[in-house]
Amino acid sequence: MTLLEDQRPRLERIAQSAQAIGTHLSGILAAQPRPIHFRPAANGITLVGLTLDCPQRGHSRYSAERLRTQYLEEFEQHCTKVPGRNTPEKRLQSFLIRDAYQHDRQMTALRSVAGDDPTADLRFITDELALYASNGEKLVCDLLAFRRSAADASAIIPVLIELKSARDMTCLVAQLTRFAREIGRYREEIEKIAGGLLGEKVSFTRKPELWLVWKAAGSRLTTDPREAELGAQGIRVVQYVLNGDSSDDGYCFHVGPRPAEMHP
Repeated sequence: MTLLEDQRPRLERIAQSAQAIGTHLSGILAAQPRPIHFRPAANGITLVGLTLDCPQRGHSRYSAERLRTQYLEEFEQHCTKVPGRNTPEKRLQSFLIRDAYQHDRQMTALRSVAGDDPTADLRFITDELALYASNGEKLVCDLLAFRRSAADASAIIPVLIELKSARDMTCLVAQLTRFAREIGRYREEIEKIAGGLLGEKVSFTRKPELWLVWKAAGSRLTTDPREAELGAQGIRVVQYVLNGDSSDDGYCFHVGPRPAEMHP
């Protein structure tokens, strides 16, 4: 079976893992002071650490039952003592997921400061979701979220978030647009993944929004010099700077204005 032929069955298996997380492990995430994340995968559940020193380190192929009873031991073994992958993107990814879990999956760090739309309802679904294009290319969404339309509360809009420290615009635009194209082909499967994790029925009624979170061009948060160019391609720009270090309090974000073609 080719990657493309296996894609729907693989997504169905991820949805089953998501359902197991939502049913058996959501209470742990809500009450757990340790920085942990459960990622649904086709071969079970992946335990991911969100620590500052070892961001995105973890272990896979867990059952929900094993994690429910042994997650503390597994976290200590696989998520806190295995340095590596400590890149700016991984630190940022862990910070944003950690922030979301601290606020009932609301991505409060990415609230708009421009006042042009309410992004306070932006909710985290999962990360590292992979799809395969028709040519076999693997496409990965750093963070998958959703928000409800300000004009129509029944409209649920998927939000694809790409995280980068380097400002390679051509590559980033291609990654986002290719994934957005593929997500439309597997909408029902991805809705099941989201619904399983969130414990509610999710139906995406609008096309995906594309958000790019990258390091500011300078040391201060001002209008991004590529904002208009990216906005013309339907991509919302979020800049970040570090105030001295990469600790939690070191991140500051600025959410740029909504591109004209994005939904209100």
